[in-house]
Amino acid sequence: MRKHGILYWVLLILFIIGIAQSFFINPSGILIPLIVFGTIYYFYKHPEKVFWILNRNRNHSRHTKYALKRKRRRFTVIKGNKDDDPTRYH
Repeated sequence: MRKHGILYWVLLILFIIGIAQSFFINPSGILIPLIVFGTIYYFYKHPEKVFWILNRNRNHSRHTKYALKRKRRRFTVIKGNKDDDPTRYH
């Protein structure tokens, strides 16, 4: 049982050394994926912030002077001059 613990720590130390070496050689090779996955994880945990960012521009355009001047009209049905014959549609 003791050998598995030592093997685990040796592999963990070698993994950390490999990550540190690749970071010093090519930092963008590690930073760009970390930023992308970190952003995806953040918005996965806080989905309301995604909707706020996506709707921010849309809500701003609704409150322009033109949009505030327009009045909402009610939908009205205009009576036509055709008879309502139920057999006509079958």
